[in-house]
Amino acid sequence: MYNLITMETLTIYIFKEDSNPEDYLTYFSDYYLPITGGKPFSLYMSLKNLVNTSLKEDELVKLLGVSRADYLTAKRVLEGVGLIKSYQKEEVMFLILYPVLPPSEFFNRRYLTAALYNALYNDKDKYQKIYDKYRPKYDLTGFNNVSSGFMDLFETVPSENNGERTFKIKYKTPKSDNTFSYSIFLRELKKMSQINAKMISEEEEEKIETLATLYNVKEFDMARYITMSFDALNKEKRIDLKKVEEEIIANSAVSEIKFNRIDQNKPSKVKTSNNMIKYYQSVGPIEFLRETLKGKEPSLEEKKIITMLSNTYHFSGDMIVAILDYALNKDNGRLYKFNIERYADIVLRNGASDLYSLLDTLYNEKTIKEAHKNVEIKVNNKNNNIETNSLFNSKNDETYNDDVSFIDEEDDEI
Repeated sequence: MYNLITMETLTIYIFKEDSNPEDYLTYFSDYYLPITGGKPFSLYMSLKNLVNTSLKEDELVKLLGVSRADYLTAKRVLEGVGLIKSYQKEEVMFLILYPVLPPSEFFNRRYLTAALYNALYNDKDKYQKIYDKYRPKYDLTGFNNVSSGFMDLFETVPSENNGERTFKIKYKTPKSDNTFSYSIFLRELKKMSQINAKMISEEEEEKIETLATLYNVKEFDMARYITMSFDALNKEKRIDLKKVEEEIIANSAVSEIKFNRIDQNKPSKVKTSNNMIKYYQSVGPIEFLRETLKGKEPSLEEKKIITMLSNTYHFSGDMIVAILDYALNKDNGRLYKFNIERYADIVLRNGASDLYSLLDTLYNEKTIKEAHKNVEIKVNNKNNNIETNSLFNSKNDETYNDDVSFIDEEDDEI
């Protein structure tokens, strides 16, 4: 049997979709009120105070102090201008209040501006006065909208969750000539290790792509870094991305400076083999150390020395190789940061800015001995302290010999 819905049986739930802008009362008064009139405005404000409540329709009408006909008419007007939407199912109705549109949106909706113009009795001056009050402070005529859209920034990627095929939204990798391909990386990783895609979490995948993009790492090189990290921690069966980033940073300076070659036509006074100069110019610092260590990977500390020579002293790749070679010869096949800083300071003080002038400085006996004369060592026997006044004092407190002395050129150390 059909149930008649009456004011006594209809339950109304009042909600709001969003908050109103700060100046919504001014907006309503300026360009909604001429269209709606006073009663719809009063209804809107009353319903706004009843948000998140429910009551019978007859109770609502009594509370508003109006007739049911006036209530329905005002509600219909508010629905027409988009400030209220009504949803009904049997004896339940949802009234959802929508915020007053800001001027930038209101005056871009032709049906609303036409309604406002007609409500003002086609008075152009009144309409123009309201429009001028809210007119944009800029003119976009002739401009193209070049903003990125949602699909420019994100992409949908097939995924699987508990056996169910779904999609996930993820950031697109920025397009460049060196775009990192995660699928190619996985293929290279599979060739050189036992690591498969399932062993890499989504968080690790994003971190790997971020590192590759940030440091411009190729797929093969990233696979090698990951493999080295995994092998080092094979007991825990996880990837150490912190170690991966350290390796990338240690090598990034090398990759940038390796091709910063000097003018090969510049003459040099140094009596060094031309083949040696060509070798310095053809090999990168990391590659040089690998050859010196007979294929063994340089340690992190050795790579930090290379990074220091690049970032702190701003030496080119061939200059770094020459200093490393010099240090290895002087320090019996070892690289001591303390000594390398001394050699680098000597080079800088003598104004050497390329490979040729660097070799002139390091292998010039007069220059080296003059550098020794600038060092005064005072030993305080009482406190057993050593004070060193030198233009090339190291900031590093680490020393490698029991006695602190600087040996003549013909001996093993400077």
